[in-house]
Amino acid sequence: SSGINAEYGCFIEFNDEDSYHNAKRKHKQYLGSRYVELFDSDSTDMNKSLMRGSADRSKFGANDHPVVKMRGLPYGVTESEVHEFFTGLRIVDLKFRKKMNGELSGEAYARFQNQAEAVQALDKHHQCIGHRYIEVFKAT
Repeated sequence: SSGINAEYGCFIEFNDEDSYHNAKRKHKQYLGSRYVELFDSDSTDMNKSLMRGSADRSKFGANDHPVVKMRGLPYGVTESEVHEFFTGLRIVDLKFRKKMNGELSGEAYARFQNQAEAVQALDKHHQCIGHRYIEVFKAT
C-alpha cells in the first residue's frame, strides 16, 4: 500500500490508485497555512514509526536528561507563558531557539526537575498557547 510519511505527520492508506495519484498532486502545497510534503511509504515504515513513537513518547531512560522540545510556539512567546503552560511542573532551564536574525524560531527546549515531570510535560502535546497548538515531545 502507498501512503504519506512525515516524521511528525501521518500515514494514509488509499483504497485505489486514482486516490493515491490525486493525493500525490498535493505534494509541496499548503493545507491551510501548513506546508505539506508527501512521501511514498509502506506498512513496514508505518509500523517502525509507530513503534518508535510509542517508545519515545512516554518513557525517559535512566540516562536520559529530562528535556522536552516544543515546536509551534508563538514568535512572541515569553518565558512566563511557557512556565504557565507547564503549570505545576518545575522547569529548571529553558532555552529558546532563534533564527539567524535573532528572532525566535518557534522552538524551545525545557529541562525539568526530574524525569517524572518531563513525562507529565508530554501530556501537553497539542495544547495551546494563545491560538497556537504546541507540539511537545522528548528531546533527542
